[in-house]
Amino acid sequence: MKVAPPPSPKITPEPNAPVVEPIIEDEIKKSGRLSGMLLIILILAIASIGIFYSRSVSQQGTDLTATPTITPLFLSFTSPSTDTTAVNGEVVISGNTSPGATIMVYSDVDESIIESSVDGVFETSLIVGEMGGPVRITAVSETGEEKTETFMITPADVLGKSDVPPGQAKKEQKNETAAAMQEKTNNKPETTGKPEKTSTKVGAHKLKELITSESTGSSITKAQLKLAKMEAKVASAATSLNRHAVSGVIIEVSGQTITLAHQIQRDREFIVYTNEFTIVTSKGNEVTLATLAPGMRIAAVGHPQDDGILAKRIHVIPGLATGVFTKNPVATLSATPSLGSTPSATPTSTASATPTETLTPTPTL
Repeated sequence: MKVAPPPSPKITPEPNAPVVEPIIEDEIKKSGRLSGMLLIILILAIASIGIFYSRSVSQQGTDLTATPTITPLFLSFTSPSTDTTAVNGEVVISGNTSPGATIMVYSDVDESIIESSVDGVFETSLIVGEMGGPVRITAVSETGEEKTETFMITPADVLGKSDVPPGQAKKEQKNETAAAMQEKTNNKPETTGKPEKTSTKVGAHKLKELITSESTGSSITKAQLKLAKMEAKVASAATSLNRHAVSGVIIEVSGQTITLAHQIQRDREFIVYTNEFTIVTSKGNEVTLATLAPGMRIAAVGHPQDDGILAKRIHVIPGLATGVFTKNPVATLSATPSLGSTPSATPTSTASATPTETLTPTPTL
């Protein structure tokens, strides 16, 4: 007789017992979804940064390869004008041009070389004499472009202590013209001589103060000042002056003689003679002639000679022309000897801003 096994006891789950497995599975699923979202966000952020960087590099590459825009040189004036006041024959010359341009201003009896500001503004004063005369202003840009304007300044009416009868005025004007012509004839490239006697300049700033004081009725020492109304009209470029101006790059310095090459038209060369009375300025300070060297850019104003000018004033333009020379070198050696040159058995070295090869003679059989 078989005995049946006893029934298995029923296990009744305890009430409120936590279900562990489903909760863990839900947490894992939520964590996985969160991680996936964070991964997607990270990938999108990296992709956005990559796109932004590639565009930035592309734009920079475009900017570096783009041709820079060069603004043509211009020259305009606020003074002299049709209503200009001269004090002891000195007038204000002011206007606008390209930023960093070199301005050469000169009359028959005075000269000034300045640089325009970063805004292109320039201002100086110039002695023209009580009876006026021609004034020429030449602007040279950093690239060597030039712009020139010529004015003829003449008396309009007279103020203060400068009353001159018409007959005497004509006589004085003739005397000044004759003296200027004689000065042009006598000036030669010598190393000795006396500097010219010119009136003491007060400068543009002081000049404007004196003119303003007169117009407002303020007290000034009229016994020492001669204020005169002057009229300036545009004159022909062919108007003759007792002074000339040149600018360019120094290609040779030999003693007191400087050879310049035009910054753009390299076949144009100028001879600038100097003496102990030549004033040389650089960055607003007076320097010696020994400072000048090949490669420097200069502007010079002086008296014309047969083959150049005798400089009264030389201004060193900031920056060397090395880069310009590399692009447009100046030839310093020529296979064909120039007229008047004397062959020499001993080769001589010439200081030049552009390095040149040394020619090795080929022996003949």
